[in-house]
Amino acid sequence: YVTSQQKDYIDKLITNIHLGYDGYNERLGLGIGLSYFLQDNLACIGEYFLGTNQTDTHPAYSFGLKYDTFGHHFIISLQNHSEVFTRNAIAGTTLNNLYLGIMVQRIFDWE
Repeated sequence: YVTSQQKDYIDKLITNIHLGYDGYNERLGLGIGLSYFLQDNLACIGEYFLGTNQTDTHPAYSFGLKYDTFGHHFIISLQNHSEVFTRNAIAGTTLNNLYLGIMVQRIFDWE
């Protein structure tokens, strides 16, 4: 279960706070994210998840670029975890390698 709060503080800066609970592993996690728009459709993005208090885990982080087109988001990122969704990243990571991530999201508008 994950809930997020998003807020525009300045004209081109968006902040996110993620609070999640992993029911399978019974862990609570907290993360923060930033998006800074360089142009109307291009943003620098970053996320940081605190992880758990276990001694073998590191905080999970990712940073990259997001390009928006009509109906799609294209994201390329560098991250120290191989998890795709927030629920898995909130627990942190046991490895501290860098991974290249490529994601395509489809946006549906129900107006």
